Amino acid sequence: MLDINSDKKAILKVLYKFFFVSLGRHNITYYYTDNIFYFIFPKSNMEQSKAFLSKVNVPRKLSNIIFTFSIGVVQFDMEKDTLKTLNTKCADANIKATEENNGKSNIVYI
Repeated sequence: MLDINSDKKAILKVLYKFFFVSLGRHNITYYYTDNIFYFIFPKSNMEQSKAFLSKVNVPRKLSNIIFTFSIGVVQFDMEKDTLKTLNTKCADANIKATEENNGKSNIVYI
């Protein structure tokens, strides 16, 4: 009998490795919860970040399942943002990206 949780865990590990390798070790890949990953580009501007995201924003096939990605992008403002405002921005971007996903990978910039 298949253990769905172990299958999910294995798939998340494969996706994490794909993101980590694609984005490079100087960027941060963080699994948050409920199939949500955060990517942090500490030494990149918006154009460089877009280039990194274009590397991972392609459908992937794992175990005969095609995965598409909804990516919401926000920019942290060192002078104005707090952890709370950043979390709100990320949540809003995730919701908008998910709503705009029509079965294809997409990126939404907020």
